[in-house]
This record gives sequence, structure tokens and C-alpha cells, in this order.
Amino acid sequence: MQDLGLVASLILNVIMLVLTALMYVHAVRVDRRTKEVLDESERPYLVATLGIRRDRYGNDLSFLTVYNLHGFPAKNIRFKYDKAEIDDALQERDHADEFRKDALASLASDIPLVEKGTPVSMPFGLQCPDPVKSPERARTLSGEPDKSRTWKQGAVIRLRMDYQDLTGRSYQSGIQEINTDIYWQDAYPDHSL
Repeated sequence: MQDLGLVASLILNVIMLVLTALMYVHAVRVDRRTKEVLDESERPYLVATLGIRRDRYGNDLSFLTVYNLHGFPAKNIRFKYDKAEIDDALQERDHADEFRKDALASLASDIPLVEKGTPVSMPFGLQCPDPVKSPERARTLSGEPDKSRTWKQGAVIRLRMDYQDLTGRSYQSGIQEINTDIYWQDAYPDHSL
């Protein structure tokens, strides 16, 4: 009879040990998943857009702006792109060469820090007016199409950004297509050229 009690006690101890081990494994999995969810919720999420600003001389300048839409600040942001694609999208060299250099320098530069809600803008070339909405301003005096803009009409640039969070963990944005055909009227419809 004592042997039967001893065997029953041993079986109960083994069952308790197995249940304790299963609970431990489950707790470790839940802990890992919780950390993954928290890490993802704190991750910076960057997007790049192209916008227009008019300078005091009446030039419509395009700016590449990087936004951090989510999480903690992002640091060491670097643009990745296909150089041949950029060369194809650039207008031939002309009198707007300084704007061209600014645009290429913006792509080549690193952005040290982008905080959530604080966009960082960089010069990204000269725009000419929309030829459909302002045909008189989209042509030179000789009647030729205006080539003073930095980017060819209809050009689309694909960019990716590599960046880190403040702990040094690395991330990559998805490929973003930047359409260079943004016009002042589209960005600010209540203002006229």
C-alpha cells in the first residue's frame, strides 16, 4: 500500500514538473512576443516626399522632405538609389546647374537625426511651371520648352532609406517613388503663379 502511495506521489510530482516546464516555456514565448511588439511600436518609420516652395525671387524650388511618422527618433539616415536612374531623370546641364548640384548633394548627404513630428527638408532642384496650367511660363522666349528645371518632366526617382534607432538597431524603408512633376498649383491650389 505504501508503494502505491509512493508511486502516486511520484506521478503527481512528475506531472507538476511537466506543467511547470510548460508554463515556463509559455512565459518565455509571451515575453519574447511582448518585446517584439514593443520594439515594433517604438521603431522609427521614415517616409520621403517632394514638396515645392517659392523663393523670394519667384523660383519654384523642390525640396525632398523626410518625415518620421512613428516611434523614437531615427539617426544616420542614408539614401540608397540607382545612380543611372538619377542620371536619366536629370535634365541636361544648363544655367540651373547650382540647383542640380544641390539636389545631388542632398541625395549624397547623411541626415544625422529625424525626430517624430519634426520633418527635415533638403533642396532638391528647380521646378518650372506646369506646362498644361501655365503654358506661357513653361516655354522660353524663343518658344522652346523650358529646360531650366532640374528634373526631366515625368521623371520618377526610386529611393530607399537606411537608418538606425537610438539604440543602433538598423532599419530600411521600403522603396519610395518620388514623382518630380509637382507643381506649385498642385501643392498650393489657392495661390496663382
